[in-house]
Amino acid sequence: EESIAHKEELLADARAANDVHSQLKLLLDLGDAHFGADEIDRAESAYAEAARISEENENDLVGAIAERGLAEIDWFRSDDEAALARLEKLEKYRRDALVADGFSPFVLGGEADRQVSLVHGKGQPLLFLHGVGNQGGSWFEVAPAFVARYRVVVPDLPGHGESAPASGDLP
Repeated sequence: EESIAHKEELLADARAANDVHSQLKLLLDLGDAHFGADEIDRAESAYAEAARISEENENDLVGAIAERGLAEIDWFRSDDEAALARLEKLEKYRRDALVADGFSPFVLGGEADRQVSLVHGKGQPLLFLHGVGNQGGSWFEVAPAFVARYRVVVPDLPGHGESAPASGDLP
């Protein structure tokens, strides 16, 4: 495995060459390496730069990965408010990535009982269910691969994502 110092040298070369793809990959690698070495401030700096560059270049996948790293740092630092804000941004990145891949919102019910799914494709239905505390966008890396053969349905389960209730007891 490459050392952190070597990755930083490669990053400097990628910056000099204006190679955005390599910069993003190396920044994510450095963020993970620094986080693993308990160099939290350096990890945060790498993830934040990757998030900024990905936003400038409309790269939602890298943006989502960088935001995940930043959210983990916030949790590590026990900054619940900042972590919640980052996780909400991550959720939006993931949902936007599905919409960018052609998924369309399908909404049932009214404000109090609204159930939202993202749907794409034709054929037999294939349902992707997320876990507790997550939302349909968590399938952003997997679901698009199935739309050529299936009608893919990615719901936000009750009380998650954009589905009601936003707070309180689940039905």
